[in-house]
Amino acid sequence: MQKFYDDSDFLLKDPVSKHIYENFAQGLPIVDYHCHLKPDEIYKNKRFEDISELWLGKDHYKWRLMRANGIEEERITGNATPKDKFMAWAETIERCPGNPLYHWTRMELQLFFDIKIPLNRKTAATIWEETSSRLGAKGLGARDFIAQSNVSVIGTTDDPLSDLYYHQQIKADATIDTQVIPTFRLDKLLTLESEELFAEIFDKFQQECLTLTDYLAFIKERMNYFVANGCRSVDLGVEQVLWKPILTNPAKTFEALRHNEATSPEEIQDLKTHILLEIIELVYDLNWVFQLHFGAVGSVNQEALQRLGRGTGFDTIADQGNIANGLLYLLNQANNRHKLPRTILYNIDGTKNVVTETIAACFQDNEEGIKGKMQHGPAWWFQDTLRGNYRQLEDMAEQGILMNFIGMTTDSRSFLSYARHDYFRRILCNCLGSWIMDGEMPYDEAFVQDFIEAVCFKNAQKYFGIENR
Repeated sequence: MQKFYDDSDFLLKDPVSKHIYENFAQGLPIVDYHCHLKPDEIYKNKRFEDISELWLGKDHYKWRLMRANGIEEERITGNATPKDKFMAWAETIERCPGNPLYHWTRMELQLFFDIKIPLNRKTAATIWEETSSRLGAKGLGARDFIAQSNVSVIGTTDDPLSDLYYHQQIKADATIDTQVIPTFRLDKLLTLESEELFAEIFDKFQQECLTLTDYLAFIKERMNYFVANGCRSVDLGVEQVLWKPILTNPAKTFEALRHNEATSPEEIQDLKTHILLEIIELVYDLNWVFQLHFGAVGSVNQEALQRLGRGTGFDTIADQGNIANGLLYLLNQANNRHKLPRTILYNIDGTKNVVTETIAACFQDNEEGIKGKMQHGPAWWFQDTLRGNYRQLEDMAEQGILMNFIGMTTDSRSFLSYARHDYFRRILCNCLGSWIMDGEMPYDEAFVQDFIEAVCFKNAQKYFGIENR
């Protein structure tokens, strides 16, 4: 029987897996190529007064569980004291074996605070005092957690209209060793029905964008600004994969929108598809990566949305239906133009893994000779679980080349989420270890080390064109 707090054996099922982890995976650098950390908090080395602010302040994963445990909203996002919110989390997490947060809680307390007792109602007061003492005594800030996790690269997610001021300050600060790279988050620029978008563009840049040509030129100008600030990637999140042949006139639809004239849903979808294809061509020309997240629906509880706002934990997986047709149309159109960039497909529904894998495999041929040009992104959000990670790794191995995978990314707003990289690495080591133990692959130490290092950080470095400092 393995002990819950035996760090050497946690999640590692056999001696080979343990050996692989301890000798090849443990402590490797982290390339966190997609996350939602705020660059101003990194630059200012934001400090946290207590574990509640650090742990619960933005974590809708935890908020969902607390609601499921009958915790009143006052102790989740309301005005209860930080300690009272922490106690509410303690009485929740003790009931959650099998949930990934049960594991992450254990790992974060141990990795960052050297606390090796489970969090529950009995231990909560002790852990509160211990973490408060360490945060206060050491003055731990955002950069400390990054350095402690050996993070070499952070890819933030940035408003396409941002001036990237804090990215510039980070780059100029010689005391910050980690590379912090902006990502051009595209969603906002496809909310074409929003007058607020065009008002903001005019307010910030004095550009009217009355024609589609104007608007595409503006987007290109913004992307070039991001290039000058180190950007290497575009990211887009969509609920549904709806791309199909364009049957209407996008330029006329855009002008109709800008003059508040009537448009049909079909015309709007055609316009968005046209703009996206033009952007994908720019991504290719810039030698960037196209990251596509699909299948998440945000803030579905309408009453909670009005009461608490967006991003408060009322999100779900979309009933995606037929994702194949839309993905195939988009990828074929870019490929037919010989402008298909390196692409990461993040599917939030684990039942669509094989569909996503087989579609990606159809577009791996490339003149650039890139290993794994088309990537199935890591198990994301609701799939970032023990079983979800195993399933995704096994599906990738069955349908493609797992050794070419670019590995884990946190997709998180928390500075403690780097524990998830260790979580993933233990799962990966256990996968390889079990295959070796079962005689499904030979035990060649040099090859296994190359495999682990490739998936854990080297592939991501190469894929995003990141040079070592």
